[in-house]
Amino acid sequence: MLEPWLTQIDAHEKSLADAADRGRQRQPPDDAAGGQNRGSPNARSRSRGRSRPRSRSQSRHGRRRHDRRRRHRRRSTSSSDSDSESDSSADEAEGHAKWRKLDPSLFDWEVNRTIQNAVLSPAHLAVKRRYENFSADPKECLRLIKNSHPPPFTDNGLRAIVYGSVVNFDEVHSYFNSPSVPTTVTHSLGNGLMFQTAETSYAHKVVNRDNWKFVWDKYEEILNHIFNGRQAELRRYYKFINNLFQRPHPSMDPQVIVFEKACRAHIASSRGTMLFNDIHEFIELKESYLEVTGLAYVAPPGEAGTSGSSREGGRPKKRRREICRNWNGGRCSADDCRYRHVCSNCKSNDHSSKSCPSRNTGKSV
Repeated sequence: MLEPWLTQIDAHEKSLADAADRGRQRQPPDDAAGGQNRGSPNARSRSRGRSRPRSRSQSRHGRRRHDRRRRHRRRSTSSSDSDSESDSSADEAEGHAKWRKLDPSLFDWEVNRTIQNAVLSPAHLAVKRRYENFSADPKECLRLIKNSHPPPFTDNGLRAIVYGSVVNFDEVHSYFNSPSVPTTVTHSLGNGLMFQTAETSYAHKVVNRDNWKFVWDKYEEILNHIFNGRQAELRRYYKFINNLFQRPHPSMDPQVIVFEKACRAHIASSRGTMLFNDIHEFIELKESYLEVTGLAYVAPPGEAGTSGSSREGGRPKKRRREICRNWNGGRCSADDCRYRHVCSNCKSNDHSSKSCPSRNTGKSV
Protein backbone atom coordinates (compact mmCIF):
# COMPACT_ATOMS: atom_id res chain seq x y z
CA MET A 1 0.00 0.00 0.00
CA LEU A 2 2.87 2.47 0.81
CA GLU A 3 5.21 1.28 -1.96
CA PRO A 4 4.28 4.01 -4.53
CA TRP A 5 4.83 6.79 -2.00
CA LEU A 6 8.17 5.38 -0.89
CA THR A 7 9.29 5.13 -4.52
CA GLN A 8 8.46 8.80 -5.11
CA ILE A 9 10.31 9.85 -1.94
CA ASP A 10 13.41 7.85 -2.93
CA ALA A 11 13.38 9.35 -6.44
CA HIS A 12 13.08 12.85 -4.99
CA GLU A 13 16.00 12.27 -2.60
CA LYS A 14 18.14 10.87 -5.42
CA SER A 15 17.41 13.89 -7.62
CA LEU A 16 18.41 16.20 -4.76
CA ALA A 17 21.68 14.31 -4.21
CA ASP A 18 22.53 14.38 -7.92
CA ALA A 19 21.80 18.10 -8.11
CA ALA A 20 24.07 18.73 -5.13
CA ASP A 21 26.89 16.78 -6.77
CA ARG A 22 26.50 18.65 -10.04
CA GLY A 23 26.49 21.96 -8.20
CA ARG A 24 29.72 21.17 -6.38
CA GLN A 25 31.40 20.09 -9.61
CA ARG A 26 30.41 23.28 -11.46
CA GLN A 27 31.40 25.68 -8.65
CA PRO A 28 34.01 28.21 -9.95
CA PRO A 29 37.41 28.54 -8.21
CA ASP A 30 38.12 31.28 -5.72
CA ASP A 31 40.23 33.24 -8.31
CA ALA A 32 37.13 33.93 -10.43
CA ALA A 33 35.63 35.96 -7.64
CA GLY A 34 38.36 38.63 -8.05
CA GLY A 35 41.81 38.95 -6.55
CA GLN A 36 41.09 42.29 -5.03
CA ASN A 37 38.69 40.73 -2.53
CA ARG A 38 40.83 37.73 -1.66
CA GLY A 39 42.60 39.46 1.14
CA SER A 40 39.54 41.02 2.72
CA PRO A 41 38.25 39.53 5.96
CA ASN A 42 34.87 38.68 4.44
CA ALA A 43 36.51 36.84 1.60
CA ARG A 44 38.72 34.89 3.97
CA SER A 45 35.75 33.96 6.13
CA ARG A 46 33.77 32.84 3.06
CA SER A 47 36.70 30.83 1.83
CA ARG A 48 37.09 29.18 5.20
CA GLY A 49 33.35 28.43 5.49
CA ARG A 50 33.05 27.10 1.95
CA SER A 51 33.84 23.42 1.60
CA ARG A 52 36.40 22.32 -0.88
CA PRO A 53 35.11 20.68 -4.04
CA ARG A 54 34.90 16.91 -3.81
CA SER A 55 36.69 14.66 -6.24
CA ARG A 56 34.94 12.21 -8.53
CA SER A 57 35.99 9.24 -6.39
CA GLN A 58 34.56 10.88 -3.29
CA SER A 59 31.31 11.65 -5.10
CA ARG A 60 30.98 8.06 -6.30
CA HIS A 61 31.73 6.79 -2.79
CA GLY A 62 29.06 9.10 -1.35
CA ARG A 63 26.49 7.97 -3.88
CA ARG A 64 27.23 4.31 -3.13
CA ARG A 65 26.83 4.95 0.59
CA HIS A 66 23.57 6.83 -0.05
CA ASP A 67 22.31 3.98 -2.25
CA ARG A 68 23.14 1.43 0.48
CA ARG A 69 21.23 3.46 3.10
CA ARG A 70 18.30 3.81 0.73
CA ARG A 71 18.20 0.07 -0.04
CA HIS A 72 18.39 -0.73 3.68
CA ARG A 73 15.58 1.71 4.41
CA ARG A 74 13.50 0.22 1.62
CA ARG A 75 13.99 -3.35 2.92
CA SER A 76 13.12 -2.32 6.46
CA THR A 77 10.06 -0.42 5.21
CA SER A 78 8.88 -3.34 3.07
CA SER A 79 9.35 -5.80 5.97
CA SER A 80 7.46 -3.52 8.34
CA ASP A 81 4.71 -3.12 5.73
CA SER A 82 4.42 -6.89 5.33
CA ASP A 83 4.32 -7.33 9.10
CA SER A 84 1.68 -4.65 9.44
CA GLU A 85 -0.35 -6.18 6.60
CA SER A 86 -0.15 -9.64 8.20
CA ASP A 87 -1.11 -8.17 11.57
CA SER A 88 -3.98 -6.26 10.03
CA SER A 89 -5.22 -9.36 8.20
CA ALA A 90 -5.00 -11.36 11.43
CA ASP A 91 -6.86 -8.64 13.32
CA GLU A 92 -9.44 -8.49 10.57
CA ALA A 93 -9.97 -12.26 10.70
CA GLU A 94 -10.21 -12.13 14.47
CA GLY A 95 -12.67 -9.28 14.22
CA HIS A 96 -14.83 -11.21 11.78
CA ALA A 97 -14.78 -14.22 14.11
CA LYS A 98 -15.59 -12.03 17.10
CA TRP A 99 -18.56 -10.31 15.47
CA ARG A 100 -19.88 -13.38 13.70
CA LYS A 101 -23.56 -13.78 14.54
CA LEU A 102 -25.14 -16.97 15.83
CA ASP A 103 -27.43 -18.75 13.39
CA PRO A 104 -30.28 -20.30 15.42
CA SER A 105 -31.61 -22.15 12.38
CA LEU A 106 -28.67 -24.58 12.55
CA PHE A 107 -29.90 -26.07 15.83
CA ASP A 108 -31.75 -29.36 15.45
CA TRP A 109 -34.63 -28.34 17.67
CA GLU A 110 -35.47 -25.46 15.35
CA VAL A 111 -36.70 -28.00 12.80
CA ASN A 112 -38.87 -29.65 15.44
CA ARG A 113 -40.16 -26.24 16.50
CA THR A 114 -41.16 -25.44 12.94
CA ILE A 115 -43.04 -28.72 12.65
CA GLN A 116 -44.61 -28.22 16.06
CA ASN A 117 -45.84 -24.73 15.21
CA ALA A 118 -47.48 -26.13 12.09
CA VAL A 119 -49.61 -28.62 14.05
CA LEU A 120 -50.46 -26.47 17.09
CA SER A 121 -53.91 -24.95 17.41
CA PRO A 122 -54.42 -21.17 17.47
CA ALA A 123 -55.04 -21.36 21.23
CA HIS A 124 -51.69 -23.09 21.76
CA LEU A 125 -49.87 -20.60 19.55
CA ALA A 126 -51.41 -17.64 21.40
CA VAL A 127 -50.15 -18.90 24.77
CA LYS A 128 -46.79 -19.80 23.25
CA ARG A 129 -46.33 -16.26 21.91
CA ARG A 130 -47.12 -14.86 25.36
CA TYR A 131 -44.35 -16.93 26.91
CA GLU A 132 -41.92 -15.91 24.18
CA ASN A 133 -42.77 -12.29 24.95
CA PHE A 134 -42.21 -12.92 28.67
CA SER A 135 -38.76 -14.40 28.04
CA ALA A 136 -37.60 -11.20 26.28
CA ASP A 137 -37.55 -9.29 29.60
CA PRO A 138 -39.03 -11.26 32.54
CA LYS A 139 -38.25 -8.60 35.15
CA GLU A 140 -39.97 -5.86 33.19
CA CYS A 141 -42.88 -8.21 32.57
CA LEU A 142 -43.29 -8.80 36.32
CA ARG A 143 -43.19 -5.06 36.96
CA LEU A 144 -45.91 -4.43 34.38
CA ILE A 145 -48.10 -7.20 35.79
CA LYS A 146 -47.83 -5.83 39.32
CA ASN A 147 -48.72 -2.34 38.09
CA SER A 148 -51.79 -3.60 36.19
CA HIS A 149 -53.86 -4.01 39.40
CA PRO A 150 -53.92 -7.83 39.33
CA PRO A 151 -55.92 -10.02 41.71
CA PRO A 152 -54.13 -10.79 45.01
CA PHE A 153 -51.42 -13.40 44.57
CA THR A 154 -47.96 -14.18 45.89
CA ASP A 155 -44.83 -12.68 44.34
CA ASN A 156 -43.28 -16.12 43.99
CA GLY A 157 -46.44 -17.31 42.28
CA LEU A 158 -46.31 -14.49 39.73
CA ARG A 159 -42.64 -15.18 39.11
CA ALA A 160 -43.38 -18.87 38.57
CA ILE A 161 -46.08 -18.06 36.01
CA VAL A 162 -43.81 -15.71 34.04
CA TYR A 163 -40.79 -18.02 34.10
CA GLY A 164 -42.82 -21.13 33.26
CA SER A 165 -42.49 -23.10 36.51
CA VAL A 166 -45.03 -24.72 38.81
CA VAL A 167 -46.79 -22.58 41.43
CA ASN A 168 -46.53 -23.73 45.05
CA PHE A 169 -50.14 -24.13 46.21
CA ASP A 170 -49.04 -24.55 49.85
CA GLU A 171 -47.50 -21.09 49.78
CA VAL A 172 -50.60 -19.57 48.19
CA HIS A 173 -52.89 -21.25 50.73
CA SER A 174 -50.79 -19.95 53.63
CA TYR A 175 -50.62 -16.49 52.05
CA PHE A 176 -54.41 -16.08 52.11
CA ASN A 177 -55.00 -17.75 55.49
CA SER A 178 -51.93 -17.34 57.65
CA PRO A 179 -48.66 -15.86 56.38
CA SER A 180 -45.73 -18.24 56.54
CA VAL A 181 -43.07 -17.33 59.07
CA PRO A 182 -39.38 -18.10 58.36
CA THR A 183 -37.91 -20.27 61.08
CA THR A 184 -34.25 -20.71 61.94
CA VAL A 185 -32.94 -24.26 61.87
CA THR A 186 -29.60 -25.12 63.47
CA HIS A 187 -27.42 -27.76 61.84
CA SER A 188 -24.43 -29.45 63.48
CA LEU A 189 -21.33 -30.54 61.58
CA GLY A 190 -19.58 -32.12 64.54
CA ASN A 191 -16.60 -30.99 66.59
CA GLY A 192 -18.60 -28.03 67.84
CA LEU A 193 -19.22 -26.61 64.34
CA MET A 194 -22.79 -25.42 63.83
CA PHE A 195 -24.60 -23.24 61.32
CA GLN A 196 -28.13 -21.91 60.94
CA THR A 197 -30.39 -21.71 57.92
CA ALA A 198 -33.73 -19.99 57.42
CA GLU A 199 -36.51 -22.32 56.35
CA THR A 200 -40.07 -21.36 55.57
CA SER A 201 -42.79 -23.48 57.12
CA TYR A 202 -46.29 -23.15 55.70
CA ALA A 203 -49.00 -22.98 58.33
CA HIS A 204 -51.76 -24.10 55.96
CA LYS A 205 -50.91 -26.76 53.42
CA VAL A 206 -53.20 -28.13 50.75
CA VAL A 207 -54.24 -31.53 52.07
CA ASN A 208 -57.82 -32.07 50.85
CA ARG A 209 -60.31 -31.15 48.16
CA ASP A 210 -61.57 -27.99 49.90
CA ASN A 211 -58.04 -26.60 50.30
CA TRP A 212 -57.23 -27.32 46.68
CA LYS A 213 -60.46 -25.74 45.39
CA PHE A 214 -59.80 -22.55 47.39
CA VAL A 215 -56.28 -22.16 45.96
CA TRP A 216 -57.38 -23.12 42.45
CA ASP A 217 -59.93 -20.31 42.38
CA LYS A 218 -57.15 -17.80 43.18
CA TYR A 219 -54.84 -19.39 40.63
CA GLU A 220 -57.51 -19.39 37.92
CA GLU A 221 -58.27 -15.74 38.61
CA ILE A 222 -54.66 -14.59 38.18
CA LEU A 223 -54.20 -16.73 35.04
CA ASN A 224 -57.27 -15.17 33.43
CA HIS A 225 -55.82 -11.74 34.24
CA ILE A 226 -52.45 -12.50 32.60
CA PHE A 227 -53.72 -14.78 29.79
CA ASN A 228 -57.02 -13.46 28.57
CA GLY A 229 -59.33 -15.97 26.87
CA ARG A 230 -58.44 -19.16 28.78
CA GLN A 231 -61.61 -19.43 30.88
CA ALA A 232 -63.04 -22.49 29.09
CA GLU A 233 -59.68 -24.25 29.15
CA LEU A 234 -59.26 -23.76 32.91
CA ARG A 235 -62.85 -24.77 33.67
CA ARG A 236 -62.42 -28.08 31.87
CA TYR A 237 -59.28 -28.84 33.82
CA TYR A 238 -61.05 -28.00 37.09
CA LYS A 239 -63.86 -30.45 36.30
CA PHE A 240 -61.32 -33.16 35.47
CA ILE A 241 -59.51 -32.81 38.81
CA ASN A 242 -62.71 -32.35 40.79
CA ASN A 243 -64.03 -35.67 39.47
CA LEU A 244 -60.91 -37.38 40.78
CA PHE A 245 -61.69 -36.12 44.26
CA GLN A 246 -65.10 -37.84 44.12
CA ARG A 247 -63.60 -41.17 45.16
CA PRO A 248 -65.06 -43.40 47.86
CA HIS A 249 -62.04 -42.94 50.11
CA PRO A 250 -61.24 -39.33 51.15
CA SER A 251 -57.83 -40.63 52.20
CA MET A 252 -56.89 -40.54 48.50
CA ASP A 253 -57.10 -36.73 48.42
CA PRO A 254 -53.36 -36.19 49.12
CA GLN A 255 -52.49 -38.50 46.23
CA VAL A 256 -54.82 -36.61 43.89
CA ILE A 257 -53.19 -33.33 44.99
CA VAL A 258 -49.73 -34.71 44.18
CA PHE A 259 -50.98 -35.89 40.78
CA GLU A 260 -52.52 -32.48 40.06
CA LYS A 261 -49.24 -30.74 40.89
CA ALA A 262 -47.40 -33.02 38.45
CA CYS A 263 -49.91 -32.07 35.74
CA ARG A 264 -49.37 -28.35 36.36
CA ALA A 265 -45.60 -28.85 36.25
CA HIS A 266 -45.86 -30.45 32.80
CA ILE A 267 -48.14 -27.68 31.54
CA ALA A 268 -45.90 -24.88 32.86
CA SER A 269 -42.69 -26.37 31.47
CA SER A 270 -44.23 -26.78 28.01
CA ARG A 271 -44.67 -22.98 27.75
CA GLY A 272 -47.70 -23.14 25.49
CA THR A 273 -47.31 -26.47 23.69
CA MET A 274 -49.58 -28.14 26.29
CA LEU A 275 -52.73 -26.55 27.71
CA PHE A 276 -54.90 -27.37 30.71
CA ASN A 277 -57.62 -28.90 28.56
CA ASP A 278 -55.24 -31.44 26.97
CA ILE A 279 -56.59 -34.14 29.28
CA HIS A 280 -55.20 -36.95 27.11
CA GLU A 281 -51.68 -35.80 27.98
CA PHE A 282 -52.21 -36.77 31.63
CA ILE A 283 -53.10 -40.45 31.14
CA GLU A 284 -49.63 -41.76 31.96
CA LEU A 285 -49.35 -39.48 34.98
CA LYS A 286 -52.72 -40.66 36.21
CA GLU A 287 -51.69 -44.30 35.98
CA SER A 288 -48.42 -43.57 37.76
CA TYR A 289 -49.90 -41.58 40.66
CA LEU A 290 -53.40 -42.98 41.13
CA GLU A 291 -53.18 -46.64 40.13
CA VAL A 292 -52.10 -49.17 42.75
CA THR A 293 -49.42 -50.55 40.41
CA GLY A 294 -48.09 -47.08 39.52
CA LEU A 295 -44.51 -46.13 40.27
CA ALA A 296 -45.48 -42.90 42.05
CA TYR A 297 -48.41 -44.39 43.95
CA VAL A 298 -48.35 -43.96 47.73
CA ALA A 299 -50.94 -45.93 49.65
CA PRO A 300 -53.07 -44.02 52.16
CA PRO A 301 -52.44 -44.77 55.83
CA GLY A 302 -54.24 -47.89 57.02
CA GLU A 303 -54.95 -49.25 53.56
CA ALA A 304 -55.09 -53.06 53.59
CA GLY A 305 -52.61 -54.92 51.44
CA THR A 306 -53.83 -56.65 48.33
CA SER A 307 -53.36 -60.31 47.69
CA GLY A 308 -50.04 -61.25 46.20
CA SER A 309 -48.44 -58.00 47.34
CA SER A 310 -47.39 -56.29 50.54
CA ARG A 311 -46.83 -52.70 51.63
CA GLU A 312 -43.42 -51.37 52.43
CA GLY A 313 -42.97 -47.65 52.79
CA GLY A 314 -46.40 -47.04 51.25
CA ARG A 315 -45.44 -48.67 47.93
CA PRO A 316 -46.72 -51.97 46.54
CA LYS A 317 -44.30 -54.83 46.77
CA LYS A 318 -45.16 -57.55 44.32
CA ARG A 319 -44.33 -61.17 44.95
CA ARG A 320 -42.15 -63.01 42.54
CA ARG A 321 -43.31 -66.07 40.70
CA GLU A 322 -40.52 -68.22 42.15
CA ILE A 323 -41.44 -70.68 44.92
CA CYS A 324 -39.98 -70.01 48.35
CA ARG A 325 -37.58 -72.83 49.20
CA ASN A 326 -37.29 -71.73 52.81
CA TRP A 327 -41.06 -72.04 53.27
CA ASN A 328 -41.01 -75.54 51.83
CA GLY A 329 -38.15 -76.35 54.18
CA GLY A 330 -40.04 -74.95 57.18
CA ARG A 331 -37.67 -71.99 57.66
CA CYS A 332 -39.84 -69.06 56.42
CA SER A 333 -43.11 -67.85 57.90
CA ALA A 334 -43.11 -64.17 56.85
CA ASP A 335 -46.35 -62.90 55.35
CA ASP A 336 -44.52 -60.27 53.27
CA CYS A 337 -42.07 -62.72 51.70
CA ARG A 338 -41.31 -61.87 48.10
CA TYR A 339 -41.55 -65.52 47.00
CA ARG A 340 -44.61 -67.75 46.65
CA HIS A 341 -45.51 -69.90 49.64
CA VAL A 342 -46.75 -72.94 47.73
CA CYS A 343 -45.71 -76.55 47.62
CA SER A 344 -42.88 -77.18 45.21
CA ASN A 345 -44.44 -80.52 44.23
CA CYS A 346 -48.16 -79.88 43.73
CA LYS A 347 -48.21 -76.04 43.84
CA SER A 348 -50.74 -76.07 46.68
CA ASN A 349 -50.62 -73.39 49.37
CA ASP A 350 -52.17 -75.69 51.99
CA HIS A 351 -48.98 -77.54 52.80
CA SER A 352 -45.26 -77.50 52.15
CA SER A 353 -43.29 -80.00 50.14
CA LYS A 354 -42.37 -81.94 53.30
CA SER A 355 -46.00 -82.85 53.99
CA CYS A 356 -47.09 -83.11 50.37
CA PRO A 357 -49.22 -86.25 49.73
CA SER A 358 -47.65 -86.74 46.33
CA ARG A 359 -44.23 -87.04 47.94
CA ASN A 360 -45.12 -90.45 49.38
CA THR A 361 -46.26 -91.81 46.03
CA GLY A 362 -43.36 -90.21 44.14
CA LYS A 363 -45.71 -88.50 41.71
CA SER A 364 -46.15 -84.80 41.23
CA VAL A 365 -49.54 -83.36 40.58
